[in-house]
Amino acid sequence: ITISGYEATFVCDDNVSVIVFDTQDVSSEGTAATTAYVRDGETGSLSVDGTGQINFKVVLQDGYAISSISITGAYNKIKNDPESDGSTNYYRITKVASDLTINITTSLESEVEGYSVTFDIPEGVTVTVFDTQDISSQGIAIADGESIYAKTSAGVVSKTGAEQVNFVIEVPEGYEIDTVTADGSYNKIKADPEGDGSTNYYRITKITSDVSVSITIKEIIEDNNDDTNKNYDFNISYVSGTQNAYSVSQSDSGEYTVTFGTISADSVYQISGTLYGNIIIDTGDNYKFELELCGVTITSEQNSPIVILSADKATLTAKNGYTNNINDNRAEITDDAQYSSAIYSVVDLTLGGQGTLNVVSTNNKGIHTKDDLEVKKLTLNVTCKDNALKGNDSVTISSGTLTLIASQGDGIKTSNSEVKYYDDGVTIKKIQGTISITGGTINIYAACDGIDASYNVEISGTPTINIYTDKFSEYSEEVTNVDDDIYYIRSTTTSYKYSIYYYNSTTGDYVWKNSSSYKSVSAGMGRTYYYYYEIEKPSGYTSMTIFVYSSSQSQGQSSSYVSKSSSMTLNSNYDTIAYSTSGRNGTASFGWTNYSTSTQGGMGGMSEGNQNKGDYSTKGIKADNEILISGGTILVKSYDDCIHTNNDVVLGDEDDASDDYYGTGNIIISGGTLMLYSCDDAIHADQDLTIKELANITVTSSYEGIEANRIYFQGGTVKVYATDDAVNAATCNGKYTPLVAISGGYIDLTTPSGDTDTMDSNGSITISGGTLILKNGQTNGTSMTGGTLDLDGTLTITGGNVISIGCWCQEASMTSQASSTSTTLSSGNYTIKNSSGTEICAFTLSQSYKGYRIYCYGKSGTYYLYNGTSQVLSF
Repeated sequence: ITISGYEATFVCDDNVSVIVFDTQDVSSEGTAATTAYVRDGETGSLSVDGTGQINFKVVLQDGYAISSISITGAYNKIKNDPESDGSTNYYRITKVASDLTINITTSLESEVEGYSVTFDIPEGVTVTVFDTQDISSQGIAIADGESIYAKTSAGVVSKTGAEQVNFVIEVPEGYEIDTVTADGSYNKIKADPEGDGSTNYYRITKITSDVSVSITIKEIIEDNNDDTNKNYDFNISYVSGTQNAYSVSQSDSGEYTVTFGTISADSVYQISGTLYGNIIIDTGDNYKFELELCGVTITSEQNSPIVILSADKATLTAKNGYTNNINDNRAEITDDAQYSSAIYSVVDLTLGGQGTLNVVSTNNKGIHTKDDLEVKKLTLNVTCKDNALKGNDSVTISSGTLTLIASQGDGIKTSNSEVKYYDDGVTIKKIQGTISITGGTINIYAACDGIDASYNVEISGTPTINIYTDKFSEYSEEVTNVDDDIYYIRSTTTSYKYSIYYYNSTTGDYVWKNSSSYKSVSAGMGRTYYYYYEIEKPSGYTSMTIFVYSSSQSQGQSSSYVSKSSSMTLNSNYDTIAYSTSGRNGTASFGWTNYSTSTQGGMGGMSEGNQNKGDYSTKGIKADNEILISGGTILVKSYDDCIHTNNDVVLGDEDDASDDYYGTGNIIISGGTLMLYSCDDAIHADQDLTIKELANITVTSSYEGIEANRIYFQGGTVKVYATDDAVNAATCNGKYTPLVAISGGYIDLTTPSGDTDTMDSNGSITISGGTLILKNGQTNGTSMTGGTLDLDGTLTITGGNVISIGCWCQEASMTSQASSTSTTLSSGNYTIKNSSGTEICAFTLSQSYKGYRIYCYGKSGTYYLYNGTSQVLSF
């Protein structure tokens, strides 16, 4: 008898055996086996449609424990104790789509190696630890000071970096959990990770060292108006200026409000202690006001903790030696009339001092001013949901240490771009919207843009800037489990209906499923509203096509429709298809994403380059006019472009169209050290990009490395790795014929094999100086589909050195050069020297390349190419 089906092979050591069950019913009689066929979990019939399972129990010799379970093959997940009945050695492998090899290893229980998790538990508190994420299974109560091992999601002790600990905290009546913290190496602590209201359930993920967990509790205050039950131990001290310029009041909720009123001279006050409530500064427009923070904690559930309504200029100073905490615990503020940040100012605001200021805004912005915002000297830590630092008119950072975390917003942002004139009405005094950084250390973790300027971004001096956006920020919202039973069609309009045509191309069977009602979901914090249409996802089908219908067209048919997708393979990693008609060509597009992350910066709509970008911007540094970088050390890891300028955004006074204008879209990098890693473009300018003088740029990963309408290399050092074009001069949104012009600098460009161009211009390329190293990974010698140089216009060389390694495309117009399409250059460090031994230029190959063309403008005599000390060729 010939049996056809996916087969699982168990590879075990001598201390373990396996019992296999035909179905999920492990109370039935199993069979000891070393191989098993994949079967339907309910009927036990053989399954090859990708929905079958392997159900098995691991039997261990006394004194031994499972060390690891690893699987080779295609499947969805391995579940430990899937029935939640305490069968911790029962496993289920789901949605098997190929033959499997299951390796099981054991260790003596006394020798099991893993990361220990030790708990510091207050008196009266009970902590129960679970082997897996299933907290309905039998857990183990842990005593204060006791340790357990972190385990994988399958309940196995190991040291793979995927270990976690799942635990539930029970507190005495009248108390609540205050803090849960951990020392050690791990990804994050999740409270209520399943989102089902189990607020006392915690999970510590991706543990990579021993961890110590500390738990604190606090008494629940029943009467908010009982002053004896709360700590209002704050102190306000007069320093200079107008005395007795403040008053204190208490609201019905029990919060205190400190109001600083009208002053008659520049004034300084101090505050310290604990304030449950808020501060209002409304001192008038004639004098400066400074509030020195001397170890104060301000927490509010009802109001923005600090609001500045008037002052000639306001300053908040964290005094040296003091740590200050501002906590905005309000729900999300959606009313523009309210103050939607922990610190909000209507006037210019300076944050300074040599102390520490911690700002936490659980559901809103961090620090927001309607005018100018300046930060200097301060150690500033902002953790918030929306934008961390926002100055509508400008943001200036001259020194200090800043850590800015925005789980759903931008790191630093401006919004105005109005032109301000002197009294003559002609001479420009200032254009609003610039973000200027001249010093300090700034770490930005943003779900959206790291830096987003409505006018310019200007970086000079010696700042250190580290930017991580979207998935590269550990604080952005995470992807959660996808839905197994339905697909969502996501759109920004309710004008259409949808159907999915499911089918199997090999057997010819098919079924139509239609959308019905939809869910309305806000993308959060003022962004787009999305509409999610549910469509059933039946089992047993491998392919699908999505059809879009107008309100007058019938669903479930292929004769009359608005648009349809191409044939798509069902994807178990996603549960949402984003439908859009706003692509580059105005055509419909369909992109995989997930319902749980579509509003949080995860996977998103499809476009050229990074096809998984979100539906909002996740760039590193972005400006609507120009980006000017002349100094600093800058690291950017962004899900979208690392550095990006626009020239198609309307700027000016939004209330007065008479001064509307468009930004230039230019980027000038004349200095600084830049390390860029992008899932799309590393540097993109809608108009001109100029690199010169002391710029030192390294692009370690990108789709398009450097892209602009016109690109000028005038100096500096540039090294780029890109998976499409390392340098691309295209139309973008520019107004000129695309151009690459090289007059100086050292440019080292690398692309892999495929339809790639190391340097591509939709116009011309001119080279008058500098050294250009072009490396292309194709191995066919010459090609018209891709190569080291590809251009639509003319190639003009009047100076410089050009070393083209790998596949050629349009280097034919280079004359007086050494060349070969068949020679293979191995990896190594290369130099070109003249007959006197003087080095002309140098470059490094990290792999072998087939073909070379070397051009040294104005050369005379004989030149030599060396790999290390070995001469490779002469020309």
